[in-house]
Amino acid sequence: MKLDNRDLVTQGLLDVLPGQLEPYLRTILGGPVLERLLTRLSGGPDSKAPDLADLSTQIRLLTARGRDGSYLLKLTDELGSALQEVNRFRYEAARGQAFDDERTREALEAAGRTLRLIEAPGGHEEIEGLIAAIGQSDEQQAPAPQDPPPEAAVQDSARRLEDWKRSLLDLTLSNPLINRAQTAIELMLPGHLVGQFEDYVNHREFIALRPAGPQEDREARAGELLAQDRAVEVDLGEQDYASTLQVLTTRSQTIMFETGANNLYLAIGTLEWRSQDTPVRSPLILIPVTLHRVEDGYRLLPDQLDASTPNYSFLHRFAQDTGVELTELIQPRHDAYGIDVEPTLEAVRGRLHRAGVETVVTPTVHLGLFNFSTYRMWRDLEESWSTISANPLVSHLAETPDRAFDDPADAAAQIRSVDEVTENLPLVADATQAQVVGEAAAGRSLVVEGPPGTGKSQTVANLIFRALSLGRTVMFVAEKKSALDVVARRLREEAGIGPLLLPLHDNDVKSGHMRRALREARELRTEPVDAERLADRRRDLESIRGQLEAYRTGLHGRNCVGHSYLGALADLLTTPGEPEQCPDWDPLAQHPDDVAAFLHAAGLGDAAEGLMQEVAREDFDPHGIEPGLRRRLAQASFEERSARAGFGSFDVAAHAGLLDAYRQVQERLRTGLRAELLEGALARRDRVLAEERVRLDALDQEITLRRGTMSIREMIDSYGDLVVALTPCILVSPDSVSRFFPADRQYVDIVVFDEASQIPVADAVGTMGRGRSVVVVGDPEQMPPTAFEERGAAQDEDPQHEQTEERESILDSCLAGGVRSHRLTWHYRSRVESLIAFSNERYYDGALASFPSPLGVMAPEGPLDGHGTSLRRVDGFYIRPEEAEQHPDARPGTNPAEAREIVSEVLARFEASPEVTPSLGIITLNAKQRDLIESLLRAEGSQRIVSALHETDGLFVKNLENVQGDERDTILFSLGFSANSAGELPLDFGPLSWAGGQKRLNVAITRARRQVIVVASFDPEDLHLDEASPQGLKDLRAYMEQARGNQEAGGAAPQGQAEAYREEIAGALREAGLEVRSGVGHSAFVIDLVLSGGPGERPRVAVLLDGPDWERRTSVTDRDLIPVDVLGQMGWERVERVWTPEWVRDRQAVIDRLVQAARG
Repeated sequence: MKLDNRDLVTQGLLDVLPGQLEPYLRTILGGPVLERLLTRLSGGPDSKAPDLADLSTQIRLLTARGRDGSYLLKLTDELGSALQEVNRFRYEAARGQAFDDERTREALEAAGRTLRLIEAPGGHEEIEGLIAAIGQSDEQQAPAPQDPPPEAAVQDSARRLEDWKRSLLDLTLSNPLINRAQTAIELMLPGHLVGQFEDYVNHREFIALRPAGPQEDREARAGELLAQDRAVEVDLGEQDYASTLQVLTTRSQTIMFETGANNLYLAIGTLEWRSQDTPVRSPLILIPVTLHRVEDGYRLLPDQLDASTPNYSFLHRFAQDTGVELTELIQPRHDAYGIDVEPTLEAVRGRLHRAGVETVVTPTVHLGLFNFSTYRMWRDLEESWSTISANPLVSHLAETPDRAFDDPADAAAQIRSVDEVTENLPLVADATQAQVVGEAAAGRSLVVEGPPGTGKSQTVANLIFRALSLGRTVMFVAEKKSALDVVARRLREEAGIGPLLLPLHDNDVKSGHMRRALREARELRTEPVDAERLADRRRDLESIRGQLEAYRTGLHGRNCVGHSYLGALADLLTTPGEPEQCPDWDPLAQHPDDVAAFLHAAGLGDAAEGLMQEVAREDFDPHGIEPGLRRRLAQASFEERSARAGFGSFDVAAHAGLLDAYRQVQERLRTGLRAELLEGALARRDRVLAEERVRLDALDQEITLRRGTMSIREMIDSYGDLVVALTPCILVSPDSVSRFFPADRQYVDIVVFDEASQIPVADAVGTMGRGRSVVVVGDPEQMPPTAFEERGAAQDEDPQHEQTEERESILDSCLAGGVRSHRLTWHYRSRVESLIAFSNERYYDGALASFPSPLGVMAPEGPLDGHGTSLRRVDGFYIRPEEAEQHPDARPGTNPAEAREIVSEVLARFEASPEVTPSLGIITLNAKQRDLIESLLRAEGSQRIVSALHETDGLFVKNLENVQGDERDTILFSLGFSANSAGELPLDFGPLSWAGGQKRLNVAITRARRQVIVVASFDPEDLHLDEASPQGLKDLRAYMEQARGNQEAGGAAPQGQAEAYREEIAGALREAGLEVRSGVGHSAFVIDLVLSGGPGERPRVAVLLDGPDWERRTSVTDRDLIPVDVLGQMGWERVERVWTPEWVRDRQAVIDRLVQAARG
C-alpha cells in the first residue's frame, strides 16, 4: 500500500525516531538523574511517570531546564533546533494538517538530522526510505478525523469568527461604501462621458482636475476638456479647490503610509435606494487612484495594482436588505480597458426593474476615501478559514482564548545561553532582547511588549537575522511603512543581507520591483566561509565569558554564613549605630556542619555554639546579635571570600583586558556572520530550486522580461515557494498580505507583527495563517486600533467627534490569551530622563531603565538649546463649529495662535541651524490643526523647510492618531483646545477624553529624544477634574504641571547593600577636591558616581561600580558593554569603572585615576 505524505511523517516521527531516542536518553541520563527528571515532569513522586517511549516526553526530557534557566542536559544548538522542528511537525501531524512534498521532506529531514546528532545506531535507512517515497502517493493526505470539540466551544469559535468577519465587512450606513459621504468630491461629467472617462483612467492616463467653471456650456466644455486635455472639472470653486484637494492628498497618502492600503477611489455610478426607510446613495464601481500635486493643480493617476472592481460591500448590504443579488454587477461586462460602464449600469437597471425594487441608477463619478481594503481580508476568512486556523495561535484565539496557550514549540524553543545568542547577532542586544530573539527564531509564538525607545526595531532585525541563519523564513508585518523601513535599513546596511528581503508593503510596489528583487536574489553569491575560524572565535568568547563569570561569582557568591565578598565589605564599612545589611542567615540553619567548620577556621569557635542556637530559634532577629560578633563574622567572610576568588592578587589591567578582548572577539565574529548566514540561505535556496526545475525555468523567464506578463499576486500564487526560497524575508502590511498572498496555504515559518497594539485581531488572523508561528511586538500602553483614521475622510468633521468603538488589538488578545510574553525594559531613546520618567512612573510601573545624561544636570545654553519638558502658554482660541461665524477668516477645529507659535518656533530653529536640518516633530490633537500648521509652513517657510517634510529625520507634522512609531530630537505638541467664548474650558479633548485616552497621551509625550515643548492656550489648573473624569485628562493635567515647572520626574537613588561602599568612594573623591553626585538617575539604572572637576563645573565623568544592580544583569553585554556604550552616546566625556577588589587593594590609585579623568 502506498503511503500518503502525512503517513510518511507520522511513521518517521512517531515510529522510527522515538525508538532511537529512548535508549539514547537512558544511556546519557542514568538512573538518579532520570528519576529526578521524570518526577519533575510528572508533577511529584506519587504521580504516574511519563512514558519514555513517547516522542513529546523525550523532547521534554532533553530540553528540561534547571532553576537558573540552563539546560539540565548538555544540548547543542543544532540538536535543540532539530528537536524543535520535530516537535512542530509532530504537532501539525497530530492535528491532521495536510503535508505537501516540501513540508514532508522537511519533517523527515529533521528526524534524520536528530538521529545523526545523537549518533543513533539505527533508524537512518528507514528515514531515507520514507524520504524516497515522497511524491509516490496517489493523493495528498486529508486531515485525520478527530474527536469533535464540545458544542459550546464550537459555537463560541464560530461566533468569534463571525465577529471578526463582521468587523472587516462594515455594512452599516455610516460606511461610505454603503452610503456615499457628502464630502466625496463630484467630477462634473455628463452621463454619456462616464464610460469614456473610465476607459481613459484604466488606460493609465493622467487626468487633470480643474476647479468648476461657469454653469453655462458645462456639458459641451466637459466633452472638449476630456477629449483634448484629459481634464475634468470638479465641484469645487477656485477658493476651495487647492485647500480641499491638498487635504485629500495628505490624508490619502497618510493612510497609505500608515496602513499600506490605498483608500482613494473614484466611485463610478450611483444607486439611489432606501434601506429601512432611510434614503441611501451607494457607489457601484470603484477604481483605486492616486492624487498628485503639480504646478497648475492636481492630477489623478490610476493605481498600478488594481483596476475597476464592483463595490462588494454594497452588494452584500443590498442583498441583505432586499434579497436581490445583483449578478450583473458581481459579474460586470468588460471592454478592453476594464468594466464596460454603460452596458453594466443598464443591466443593473434591468435586474432591479424585474425585481420590482424602487431605485434610481445614475452614471456619476465621485472622488473620495473608501476603506475597501478590509474586504479582501474578509474574503480570506470567508473562503480559507480552514487553512488560516491551522496556525496554532489562530486556532487558540478562536477556540480557547480563555486558556493559556499551549505552544507546540515550547518543548525545544528554550535557549541555553543568552550570551551565546547575543554573540551571534549582527546588532547589539540586551539580555531580554536576546531572550526574545532566541525563543522566536526557534519557533515559539510569543508577545514582546516594547515600551517607547526600548529597541523594538533592533530586536526585530536581530530576530530576522537569527531566524534566517537557522534556516527559517519570515514574514515581517507592519501597518506603517516606516516601521518596515527602519528594520529593512538595518538588515541592509548593518547586517548586509538586503538581497534576502522582499518589500511588498503598499500600493507603491509594482510587479517590476518584485521581478528586480527576485533577479538580484537569483544572482546572489557569497564568499567562502571560514567555518573553523568562526568556531575558534566562538570558543574564545565562551572562554572569556567563563572568566568574567568567575569574577562575578567571586564578588557576589555567598558563603555558608550568607556573606558575599561585597556584602561583607559593606558590613565592615557600616559605622556603629547605622542600619546594617544583614547577610542571608538561612544557610546557618540549613548547613550547621559547614557553618561550624567555617566558624572554627575563622577563630570564632568560642561563639559557634551560641550563634547556632540563636539562629535556630523561631523568633530569631539578626539585629539582635552582638555587633562585635557580627563584625567578626563579616571580617572572616571577607577574608574567606577574597582568598577563594583570588582577589588578593586582583589585576585590574588584566580584567579590563578581558573586557576589551570580549568586545573585540565579538566584533570579529560579527564580521563573519553575514557570510555564514548567506551560505546557509543559498544552500537552502539551491536545494528548493533544484527540485523544481520546470517551474524555476518558467519563473526565470518571467522575472527576466522587461515587462512581465504576471501581476505580483499571480507570481506569488504560481511560485510562492520559490519566491520564499529566493527571498526568505518578506516585508508586508496586513493589506498587502491579503492583496498579494492567496490564503490557501502557509508561506513562511515565522510571522512577526510590529506596532501590534494598532492592529485589530480581525486584520491580523489572516496574515497569521500564512505562517506557522507568530511573534507579536507592540506596547499595550500605546495607541489602540480604532476607526478614527477612517473618519479622516470627512473633510468637515468636528474634531470633538464622538468616541468610536475601539476594536481589540492582536496584542491585547494574545496577552489575554495566555501567550508567553517578554517586556523590553532598557530605554535608549531619551537623552534626558524626564522625557520618559512621567510615562515610566504612570504606565510602566517604574520598570524601564533609562540612562542619565549630562543634560539632566546642566542648564540650557540658549533658548533653542533646551532639553526636557516645558510648557509654553499662548493666548490662543480654539474655534468650535458653533463659534465659526465669529471667526470668518479661520477654519473651525483649529487654534490659529498656537499654529503661528509653532510655525515661528520652526522658522527660528531652521534659521539657527543653516547647515543641518533640525530634527523636529509637530503633534496635534486633531487633523484640522495639523493641516493648518502644514499649510502655514508651506506658505511661509523656505523650500528647505518644505523639503525637510520629506527627510528621514527632518520635520513632520502629524495628528496624534498617526504619530506612533516616530521620533525626533524635539517635539512641539499643540494641544489646540482652549476656553470657549463664555470663558469655560469644556472637557471634550477628542480622543484624550475617551476611555484609554491616556494611551494616546503616552504616545505623544514619548516621541522626543531631547526636548518636548507643550504649546497650550490654557493652564493646568483650568482643567477642573474629579474622580469620574477621564484618565487621559487627569494625566494631561499632571504632565502639564510637570512641564510648567520643567521638573525632573522620578525618585531618589535606591539604597542597597553597596551604599556604604559607594559612599566611601564618594567621600574620598570629595576630599580630593572633586564635586561628586552619588546615585544619579531616576529609574532602575543609576550612575553610581558623577564627577566634576570642581564646584560649578560641568559633569564630565560617569563612574560605574560592580554592586548588586550590576550583578543582577544576566548577560556580559548588559553588565559591561551596553551601559558604557550608551552613556558615551548620551554625552559623557568619560565612563570609568571601579572594580571592588581594585579599590580594596589600592584605593589611592583609584582616586588618582578618577581625579585625572574629572579634570582632564
